[in-house]
Amino acid sequence: MLPARFPRRAPSRALPGTLVLGAALGLGGALAACGHTEPFTPPDAASSSPFEDTQPTRLTYNVGADLMPAWLPAGGGFFYSYERPGSETADRCLSRLPATGGTQRDVVCPRAAPDTTTIFGEPAVAPDGRLAFLRSRRLVFSKLTGERILMLAPARDARAATVLRTLPIPGPTGRQYTTLESLRWLDGHRLIAVGGTEQSVEPEPGAPTVLLPFGLDLLILDVDAPGSAPQVLPDVANPTSVTPGESADVIYYTQAADARVYRRSLADGTTTVAYDFGPAGVARDVHVAGGRLAVTVGGKIQLFPAAALGAAQLDEAGFLYVADLAGGTAERVGPALPGLTADLVLYRRPALAPSGNTIVAEAAPYRVRATESGIPDTSRAGGTDLWRLGEP
Repeated sequence: MLPARFPRRAPSRALPGTLVLGAALGLGGALAACGHTEPFTPPDAASSSPFEDTQPTRLTYNVGADLMPAWLPAGGGFFYSYERPGSETADRCLSRLPATGGTQRDVVCPRAAPDTTTIFGEPAVAPDGRLAFLRSRRLVFSKLTGERILMLAPARDARAATVLRTLPIPGPTGRQYTTLESLRWLDGHRLIAVGGTEQSVEPEPGAPTVLLPFGLDLLILDVDAPGSAPQVLPDVANPTSVTPGESADVIYYTQAADARVYRRSLADGTTTVAYDFGPAGVARDVHVAGGRLAVTVGGKIQLFPAAALGAAQLDEAGFLYVADLAGGTAERVGPALPGLTADLVLYRRPALAPSGNTIVAEAAPYRVRATESGIPDTSRAGGTDLWRLGEP
């Protein structure tokens, strides 16, 4: 049972009329790889804890999307990626915010270029405060994979970042990894990430194609030997997220089109199912800190199979769940957000503070409308900002 630190929904009832993409279609955690709309009913999230009336706190108000929060080791604040205001090319910067919100600090932005989009993303803060992040650059409106570089900056000086290694990263078998996602520090010397590639997909017949990452493997990168081949973890199919667990020898991860969260011991390779969300939908964005696990499940998501690569996910957002690692079931958290009018709120990239008492996550409001076909349409009703659940 979770202590009363996060706002919860009352013991569960179906959201009337809720219909989003990517509902579970199979048994035993398997989901169909498809890109169409299916009915969705949020699963039970019953709890013996009283309903918490602590309101979530909005931390960012940018016109563009604010994404990818990553906590500092001491928990006093976090880095995140945000769209530079007024940028005609949708460049993205990195900044640090206090846990209570307020003024941006340690802002680092790419040099503006009229024909190029440059994104600073996937921030990950080491135990000693160093900042790793991914710098991506491509021509505006290009559908081709552009330049990607893994950067490393000293503590509290993101502007002094230097190149750690350039992508693609060749694996020990010759496989080329052109993307890194879910970047985390295992310890002060190693990073772990989802290594993958990209492919253009058509969300629906006649729609413009979008470039989606396909997770291929879980990679461990040695920061002290940046040119060395990554360690590839075996027997992981289409990973979508990864996080260190209770120690540097334990990880949790998720896979495409899969409702389960897996736990693996790096010492002996033992893998178990930590949580199975079954009909609730696809699990992703897993994060562990402070003895707790946070994950997004179900929600608005499309799945695209690719024979050679496995499956990719076009993920807008999902429902937020939290669990105590010491025992108990995962509970759905996150009521309506104050000041926003919406039929439901969906989340991405939850980040637990080191204490486990606080979550900062991407959140966006959605509307649900009836259609002539009888299948409700779920559409975004506002932008993506960062919200805090729990007290800092």
